[in-house]
Amino acid sequence: MNTINKIPCPNCGGQILFDPQLLVQGESFYCNTCNASIGISNQSKDQAQKAMHQFNLLKKN
Repeated sequence: MNTINKIPCPNCGGQILFDPQLLVQGESFYCNTCNASIGISNQSKDQAQKAMHQFNLLKKN
């Protein structure tokens, strides 16, 4: 199940739409206003994936 979320762009304050599952898998997402991007570094990807897995387990309970 894909869930689209949004966060304020750190560059211009516009909205960046993103899917948390794709974000932790390494996808980048872009601001429609200024084209700034957000993503997770390769060094943090494993930790982010573990956190997302734990979060999904908590949601099921």
